[in-house]
Amino acid sequence: MKKMIAIVVALILCVSALSAAVFAAAPGSMAIVGENIPGVGAWDPADAAGDMEMISEYVYVKQIECTAGMAMNFKFAGNDTWDDSCNFGSATVVLGEVVEMDCGSGTGNMALTVDEDCTLKFTVDLTAFVAGTGKATLLVEKVPETPEVPETSETPETPENPETGDMGIAAVMVAMLAAGTGLALVAKKKEI
Repeated sequence: MKKMIAIVVALILCVSALSAAVFAAAPGSMAIVGENIPGVGAWDPADAAGDMEMISEYVYVKQIECTAGMAMNFKFAGNDTWDDSCNFGSATVVLGEVVEMDCGSGTGNMALTVDEDCTLKFTVDLTAFVAGTGKATLLVEKVPETPEVPETSETPETPENPETGDMGIAAVMVAMLAAGTGLALVAKKKEI
């Protein structure tokens, strides 16, 4: 009986080691692949338009401009191929919630219908999967809109001085002229 338990444990450890070994060098790239994904060829993992950006080790993101009513079916593939890595999918996608994805060649598609024009951010995190401590995760969320700042070419008006109104500049100029004239008179007196 002890030998049987030892063999089962050894098999479990071998299977775990093999699955970890497959992803010891995790995919160098990740792509969203599917249908009705704006700008991305249908179900073509080699289409560079579906490539995601690696933002940290084993974490990939992609922003996609969507229109209201668009129904997407998708999954994720690594290294621009279906054959080189696990296909991630089979999750129920809920905007703003992290979901766990299954891995395998028969992994099912995920579906998402967009209810309004927006930008969606897809974040795939393989960290726990690569470490062998959990599944790959997906977070799909709407990117907040940036409010537009109105452009103006008008120069703001300079407020009037309530005491002098428009006469402020004229009064200053008269005072300067008077001061200049006074200085000229003082200089003339010294000459005499």
